[in-house]
Amino acid sequence: MAWVATSLARKLVVRLSLVLGGVSILFLVLLVVLYRQQMLRTQGEVLSEVNGLLRVSLENAMLKRDLPGLRDIVRRLGERPDIVSVMIVNPDREVRFASHEHDLGRVLTAAVEEDCVDCLGEPNALSPTTRMISMAGDGDILRSIVPVPNRAPCKECHGDASEHPVNGVLVVDQAASGIRRQALTSFAVLGFSGLFVILLVGGAGAALLRADVVQPISRLYDASRSLSDGHLDTRVSIAGKDELAELGASFNEMAARLESSLKAIRERESFLQAMIDAIPDGIRVIDEDYNVVMVNSAYRGQQRSDVENLVGQPCYAAHGRDEPCIPTLETCPFHALGDGEMLKYMHRHIDASGKEIIVETTADRIVRRDADGRERVLIVEAMRDVGQQVRYSQEQRLAELGQLATGIAHEVYNPLSSVRLGLQALLRQSEKDAGLSEKTVDYLRLVDGEVTKCIEVTNRLLSLSLPPSKHLQLVSLKQVIDDTTSLLRYEAEQRGIDVDLRLGSEDARIFATESEMRMILLNLVQNAFHAMPDGGTVTIARDVEDGFVELSIGDTGVGIPAETLAHIFDPFFSKRADREQGTGLGLTIVKAVVARYRGKISIDSQVGVGTTFTLRFPEAGTGEIPGMQPDETT
Repeated sequence: MAWVATSLARKLVVRLSLVLGGVSILFLVLLVVLYRQQMLRTQGEVLSEVNGLLRVSLENAMLKRDLPGLRDIVRRLGERPDIVSVMIVNPDREVRFASHEHDLGRVLTAAVEEDCVDCLGEPNALSPTTRMISMAGDGDILRSIVPVPNRAPCKECHGDASEHPVNGVLVVDQAASGIRRQALTSFAVLGFSGLFVILLVGGAGAALLRADVVQPISRLYDASRSLSDGHLDTRVSIAGKDELAELGASFNEMAARLESSLKAIRERESFLQAMIDAIPDGIRVIDEDYNVVMVNSAYRGQQRSDVENLVGQPCYAAHGRDEPCIPTLETCPFHALGDGEMLKYMHRHIDASGKEIIVETTADRIVRRDADGRERVLIVEAMRDVGQQVRYSQEQRLAELGQLATGIAHEVYNPLSSVRLGLQALLRQSEKDAGLSEKTVDYLRLVDGEVTKCIEVTNRLLSLSLPPSKHLQLVSLKQVIDDTTSLLRYEAEQRGIDVDLRLGSEDARIFATESEMRMILLNLVQNAFHAMPDGGTVTIARDVEDGFVELSIGDTGVGIPAETLAHIFDPFFSKRADREQGTGLGLTIVKAVVARYRGKISIDSQVGVGTTFTLRFPEAGTGEIPGMQPDETT
C-alpha cells in the first residue's frame, strides 16, 4: 500500500480499477441472474410444449386404454439423457406410471420428498408450471408439472369433470446441471470479457490521466520543490486552458512576486549589513532569548570568527559561559536598561582563539513587531576593543613624537649642522694657517664636540619617533638603553635620580622593532621617575640566560599596593605617586608590545621599598623566528 500511496498516478489507476471492477462485477452478477432466469424460462417453455405433446399422446393412450403403450411412452421418455424421471400421478398424488419402477405406487408428499415442500402443487390445478427444485441425491432439477384435464370421454372412468377436473398429473424432472454449466460458461465468458474491458479502460484512463492530470501536477510539484530549495527563477509550463493550466499560470505569477519580494528583502538586508559593517565599533544585536541575530565585520574581527559561527549563538558564549550571566555579578542590558536610556559598561570577552579582550560597550534597546504582531525587544550593543584603542593611542603618540622630531630637525638639527660645518672649516683652516692660537683651536674643537653631541640627541629623537616596521629587526638592547637614558639624563638630574646601568660586556639582540623597544624603555623609566618624587636610584640591568634576554628596570620609589597591582595593566588606569594625572595607557601599551614580540612582562613591588619590572624576550641566536621574516637592515 505504501507503494501506491506515494504516487498520485498509481492511486488514480488503482481506484479507477477498483471502481470499474466493482461496477463490472455487480453488472455481471445481475446479468448472470437475469440470463439464468431467462434460460430457465425458455427451457420451461420448451419443456411445457414437449409435455403438452406428450400429454396428448398419453390422453389418446388412456382413451384407448392402451396401458402397455402408456408405460412404454413413459419409459422411453425417461431414458433420454437430460431427463431424470417421468411420472404420472393421480389426483391423490399416487404415482401410477413412472420411468423408474421404484417410484410406482409412491405417494408424493413432503414426508417422502424431504427436499421438496409442496413441489407438486395443487393436483386439481389446471395450469401447467415449471419450477427449479432441489431433490436429495439428484441435486437441482427442473420440474415440469402438466395436469391432464378430465374430458367428456373420460367421464365413464373418472367421473364428472365438475367434481374431478383433473384425471392426473404428468411430472417430468429434467437435470439442471446443463443449465448451470451453461450459466457458468456464460459467467466465465462475460467475466473475462469484463476483465479485458476493465484493463483496456483502466489503461486508457491511466494514460489519459497521466497526460492530462498527473504530469501537470508532477511538474507543479517539482517546481514547488525547486522553489522551496531557493531556486526563485523556477517556472512551470502547462499547455491548455483548463484548471491545471490556470493553476500553473498562478504558480508562475506567485513565484515571480516571491522572487521580487525576496530580492527586495535581500537588497535591504545587504544595505543594512553594509551600513553596520561601515561602523568601526563592533555591533551585535541580541533577541529576548539571548541569541545573537546580527553582527558587523568589526565584531567578527574582535571575535576572530565568521558570521556563521556568531549569528545564532547565545550572547553569553562570548564571555566563555554556558548559561546566561548573573545580573547581580555582571551587567546584563536586558535587566539594566530602562525605557529611553542608554547603558555603558565594560565587559571581558573571549575570542575564538581563547584570548581575553576588554570591550567598552554601549547598549540600547529597540522594540519591533514580528509577523504575528507580537512586540519583540532587541538589544543593540556597540563594542569598542579597548586594546585596539590603546594601539591607536600608541600610534597617535608616536605620530606626535614624529611631528616633534620633525620640528626639531628643522629648527635645531639644520642650524647645528651649519654651525658644525663652519667650525670644521675653521679647524681645517687653522691647520693650514698658524694665525690662530692653540687655545683658540682647542675652544673650536670643544664647541665642535658639543655640537656633535647635540646632533646625536636629535638623531635619537628621530629614532624614537620612527613608526614600527612591518618586519622584525635585530635590535641591540645596549644601543636602545644608551640612547633612551641619554635622552632622560637631564630629567634625571633635575629630579635628583641616579641611573645605574648594569649591562655587561656583551651585547644582546632580540627580534623586535627599534622604535617600539625605545618606547617601552622610555615608558618604564619615566614610570620609575614618577614613583620617586623625592629622588632615588633607577637600575637598568640586562642578562642572558637559557636563550632568553631579560631586561629589568627597578626603582627605589614608594612601591605599589597589592590592591593596585592587579589593575596596573588595565586600560585608562592611572595612579601616580607624584599625584599627576596620567593617561593610564602607558603600561597597557608596554604589555601589548611585549606580547607581540613573544615576550613576557612581570612585576615585583613592595610598598616603601620599590618596584622592578622584568621583561623577558627570546634571544635572536639563530637569526630568525619561525613564521617571521626579520629585517636586518638596522
